[in-house]
Amino acid sequence: MYKLFLLISLLVSCNCFSQSVTGVWEGVIKLNERGTRTINFRLELFQSDGTVYGMFYTRGSDKSTVYGCDFIVTGQVFSNWLRLKPQHLQRAIVISKDECRYLNHLQFKFNKADSTVSRGTWTWVSGATSEITCTKVSNDVSLAAQDELTEYRKKLFELYEEQKVFLEPADRLNVPVKTVDADSSVITVELFSVEKNHSDSIDVYINDELIIEMMPLAVKPVKVVLQSLEHGDNGLLIVNRSKLRPSVKLLVRIRYKNEDMNFETASSFTRNTLIIFRRD
Repeated sequence: MYKLFLLISLLVSCNCFSQSVTGVWEGVIKLNERGTRTINFRLELFQSDGTVYGMFYTRGSDKSTVYGCDFIVTGQVFSNWLRLKPQHLQRAIVISKDECRYLNHLQFKFNKADSTVSRGTWTWVSGATSEITCTKVSNDVSLAAQDELTEYRKKLFELYEEQKVFLEPADRLNVPVKTVDADSSVITVELFSVEKNHSDSIDVYINDELIIEMMPLAVKPVKVVLQSLEHGDNGLLIVNRSKLRPSVKLLVRIRYKNEDMNFETASSFTRNTLIIFRRD
């Protein structure tokens, strides 16, 4: 679960379509009414609730020359419709970037009886449309597509961090800062504000369950006692709830058996701090 969080954090929205669109889709875009001019495409998608994101690769040929555009896309599922919007042009192949940006959005309709086949439209910025047909060819997204999305996400959040963009806590990147091997022994975690600013406050989650809400750190440190951890990865997530401070610097003290672990970290407007306790 936390590997997925690291890859990308997603907005949660309503999903009324029972089948997942996650996987690889391949199809054809008809550029004219007769369908004599076409472009092939490959769409690799992830889905979390109603939010979808992925890679959209297009390839055509003209006199033995291959051309195309590759986009990062995001969108949402509504009923049995999927709408995707290009967010970033990854590359333009033997075509200008301006021509690639003629794409406004994609829209697909799924057959509820057979969710592996879809038809839809490519809408150009001019408002004109082209027909799309596609078939799901795999439930597994390629490592190449995952790598592209991970790298894009990394650069995007670096930019957010530089510009001190405020994101809602659920939209922030969950960044693992430490992994602790554990057993059934009691673990105590204390969280201190390094600078003791009056506006510093945090939320704390254990395995996605909110256990401490908007706790001011200037008054006293936050203490969390972990007992009987579940087998596998257990995540302690620290969220900056200050509206004024883009980054809250934290001293973390972990007491486990006879060992003390101390380190500094920070939770910001764009990044949550994740500590993983791994129990075999």
